[in-house]
Amino acid sequence: MLEWRQDDIYSLSSSLLDKFQSLKSLHIHESTTIKESNEYITCRILSDLQQLIFEKPSKNLEDLTLILNDGMLTTKQFHSNLYLKYLTISLINLHDLYILLDGLVPNLIYLKAIICQHNVNQRMSLHKSLSSKFFMANLDEFILDTNENVTLTLEQLHAIFKPLQQLTTLTLNIKKFINETQTKINLEQYLPKLKHFTCSIYTTSNIDTLVCQHWPMITCHNNNDNSKKHFYTITNSFEQIYLSMISLDQTQNIQHLIVDIPSVITSHCFTNLHTLTIAIDDGDFSNYTSKQFPALRHLIIKRINIISPSILRRISTLTLSNIDDLFNHSQIYSNIRYLTIKESSFGSSEQLIRFLNYFPNLHSIEITLESNDLYFANLDILINHEYLPYLSCLRTNWITKSYSLPSIRLQISSNTSLKWNQTDYHIDYISNFDSHNLIISL
Repeated sequence: MLEWRQDDIYSLSSSLLDKFQSLKSLHIHESTTIKESNEYITCRILSDLQQLIFEKPSKNLEDLTLILNDGMLTTKQFHSNLYLKYLTISLINLHDLYILLDGLVPNLIYLKAIICQHNVNQRMSLHKSLSSKFFMANLDEFILDTNENVTLTLEQLHAIFKPLQQLTTLTLNIKKFINETQTKINLEQYLPKLKHFTCSIYTTSNIDTLVCQHWPMITCHNNNDNSKKHFYTITNSFEQIYLSMISLDQTQNIQHLIVDIPSVITSHCFTNLHTLTIAIDDGDFSNYTSKQFPALRHLIIKRINIISPSILRRISTLTLSNIDDLFNHSQIYSNIRYLTIKESSFGSSEQLIRFLNYFPNLHSIEITLESNDLYFANLDILINHEYLPYLSCLRTNWITKSYSLPSIRLQISSNTSLKWNQTDYHIDYISNFDSHNLIISL
């Protein structure tokens, strides 16, 4: 990651770029704290960047991020870069994007383009900018972002789509969209293989009839500036989606549903759903039944009493935030094999044992132990196979950050029943800035 400032304006010299020839991934960002970037981003540096990407491209460099406040210039005089596979780039205007798509980076798999400025010369013909002789045969995902001062028309949008016939995933974030003729945005004509489509459009008019019926509009929000934000998506191909974003008539292929609104879905069936997340505290979800979710395997909830017992009896994986409601009933969840406790910790051995009795057949558990005098006693309860005879993997916190892995293994062996194990066990220690965790494989 490179970020340049006024003091190191010449850091991106040609001699330095020569040292980048062995890199596979390079991210370059101009500092956003520079208000007048033209004073600092000189022609020499822009020339060096052009050399790096197009004139003398490295055969090793496959992933490039280049973010300039005012955008990058492209011209038809540049040589094609045949080696880049993943590119995130800010461009001056739409014509720079047309040229980029017209054979400059023909082997891209992923492209995110940020358009920084409005086209000054509106009379420049789109057909002269984009010849359509080249097609992005390998491009699978395309993301287009426009700044607030960039106006995008339907004609320009169609010109962008022309070379993207292999595209399967498209994301558009358009800050200002104008469609005076009210012509439909015909995605299927230009993008026949498209499966995933999300689009956030700001416009002054309602455009809910413009997109093909295959791509239903999900939400339309009125903003304070009298503009409207439209969100479109196809639900049938998304692996994960929020309940507030879908039409309940299209649920067949959703694999992960996140319930973010207290909506009643009693008459609908999610035949291929394997993960259900209830992300809100309010609302009654006791009317959800196992027949609605025949393939459900993983349930993510905050409290265990907000969901139907018939669903709890069918799943094998449970992620739970609060355990307090668990102790209010005697239901045993012998079907649960994989358990994660997110926001509760255990300091008392009696509370921990009582909790484990609800899940006697666990193979894997992720849990937090309080860093007190009972830490090793509670750790031993989890791994001694008395209460969890089938446990093979434990994820938990470590009590301090001051030990090496051999020292951790020594302490655990000295203070738990693992010293009596005839079979070996494995410990991984994962340390971040604010967390220190163990993975014990039994």
